[in-house]
Amino acid sequence: MYDVVIVGAGPAGSTAAIVARRLGLKALVVDRFKPPREKPCGGGLTPRTWKMLERMGVEYPWYDECGEVRVKVADIRYSTGESP
Repeated sequence: MYDVVIVGAGPAGSTAAIVARRLGLKALVVDRFKPPREKPCGGGLTPRTWKMLERMGVEYPWYDECGEVRVKVADIRYSTGESP
């Protein structure tokens, strides 16, 4: 028997599971993918997210930094940073 069932092991579901456990609840996380789960948006995390993960004690592997971000949607183009 579980106190809470969490559907999806993405960032929100994983956070919910960690919080539930810290509250002493027995949680079941259901996801269609097997771990380790790759982050679908290229693994990019905002500085705010890094701080939250650090406060929660979650270790997230660091691969590299992104020097430039380019976005193209329909007729809109946006670029920031420096090209390598």
